[in-house]
Amino acid sequence: MDTRPTATEKIFWALSDSKEYLLEDLALCCHGLTWNQVFMEVDRLSRRGQVRLLLKGPGRYAVRRVNPDTCPAPVQGKDEGMTQPSQPLSTMR
Repeated sequence: MDTRPTATEKIFWALSDSKEYLLEDLALCCHGLTWNQVFMEVDRLSRRGQVRLLLKGPGRYAVRRVNPDTCPAPVQGKDEGMTQPSQPLSTMR
């Protein structure tokens, strides 16, 4: 059985000892993962509401883990792991 940590586990482990990480720094902390793999996993986790991306400057983003006690569970859409808006996008302003 494979006991290596998943990308999600590596990201959450890195975020557990810091309030937030710049995306580039987070990628450096996740040994064995490429920047692209970290980016794709952060994107997936962000869409599920498990992490939040914070704009820190032009092209600079920080990643922060969302407290599961204070955020609602994501709505599961047709595609696994994708959240759906609570109202149609055309009505959102």
